[in-house]
Amino acid sequence: MKTVSGLGIKLLKNIIPILCWPISALMGFSTFYLLGTMLFTASNAGLPTKDTFVFTRSLFLLLLILAVLVGSCIWLFRKMRNPLYYVNILFYMAFIFVAPWILNNYERIRSMPPVKEQKALQQYYAEKINALELPYHLDIDESFSETKKSGRLFVVLTKTIEGDIALSEFQSIVNISPSQGIFLTLYNKEKDMVIGLAAAGDKSIKDCSPYLLCKKYNVDYPKGEWNL
Repeated sequence: MKTVSGLGIKLLKNIIPILCWPISALMGFSTFYLLGTMLFTASNAGLPTKDTFVFTRSLFLLLLILAVLVGSCIWLFRKMRNPLYYVNILFYMAFIFVAPWILNNYERIRSMPPVKEQKALQQYYAEKINALELPYHLDIDESFSETKKSGRLFVVLTKTIEGDIALSEFQSIVNISPSQGIFLTLYNKEKDMVIGLAAAGDKSIKDCSPYLLCKKYNVDYPKGEWNL
């Protein structure tokens, strides 16, 4: 009976620290979030008044997390004599640095346009290009790929005949932009010429690169909102 009881206690000593790992990871993530909140409020972030309540609350929660983490690890190690508890500190530290990557990917995935919306936009451009008899084809795979990378609606068009992207073609493609903000990438056939732009629903260009090439196509930068 004592042997069974001893095995149970030994097993418990090994299981408890492992069960604490997710909690330590969550604490590390929370620490990054709280530090970011403190920096944001301490710098005033362009606001007329500082939010001292948010800063103080974040500082209190941060100190509480540190106290709970360190205190529980030390107490449990002394109580159960298991070095696995120190792995919790490693998990905590690791997730402080991993948190930005998690947040970035979460925001990208959350803002990812639905596949149905992407296909509808691609079909729209394919029909418009065909109706206007523009010498371009829609690169479906590349459009999906760019949308996945950025989390924003991307359409990639490639010229089907030799030669540079003509001004009239550039204007026609911008003018068929739907009533939603999208990103367009235009290639010539050899793909040694590329224009990237952000088109708004009002037929204006919000961004365009490379600068010199966009200037050649009469994209007026000084106005801040670049209408053709």
